[in-house]
Amino acid sequence: MKKYVLFFLVGLLSSFATAGEKDIKFIYSGFEFTVPSGARVFGAQGGRDNFTFFRFSDQKGKDYLSFTDITSESPDYGCSVQEFYAHIAGVSETSTCSKPEIESFKKVFVGDSEVGEWTGKDMTAYYFYGADRSHLLVFAKDRIIKIDTDHLTKPKLKKIIGYYF
Repeated sequence: MKKYVLFFLVGLLSSFATAGEKDIKFIYSGFEFTVPSGARVFGAQGGRDNFTFFRFSDQKGKDYLSFTDITSESPDYGCSVQEFYAHIAGVSETSTCSKPEIESFKKVFVGDSEVGEWTGKDMTAYYFYGADRSHLLVFAKDRIIKIDTDHLTKPKLKKIIGYYF
C-alpha cells in the first residue's frame, strides 16, 4: 500500500516566510540543495512516487519547486538514462538511444527550452530552461534527481545545486 504523507508544517513555513532573503539548506535523497526562502506551502509524498514540493504563492499549482527521486524508474530509452538526457541537452551528438524516444521527448518535454549541462564535483546536471517551466536532472552518487519549477530564473535554478560547484 502506498503511503502518502502531506505536511503543512506551520513552524517550518513560518521560518520560511520570515527568513528574508536567506536561502534554506534542503537535504533530499542524500543530496544537499539550496531552496529559496519564502515558501508558503511544503509537501511531500512518500512511497514509490517519492517527491517533495515547495509552493511560493497561494495559488494551487503555481510558483512551485519540486524534487523527485527517479533513480528507480526504468524507462526503455535504448541507452542509459544519463546518455539519453545528455543527448537531449545537446551535450552528446552520437547516441545509441532510441530515435523515436528522443524525438518524442524533445517535442513534449523540451519544446523551446534552452538546454545545457552544468558539471561540478562528482555531479552532472542537465537543464531544460523555459519561460513557463524548467527542469533539471541531477546525476550523482548513483542517483537521479529531477527538479521542476515554473518560476525560478536560470541563475536561481543553478543556485539550487550550488553546493556541488
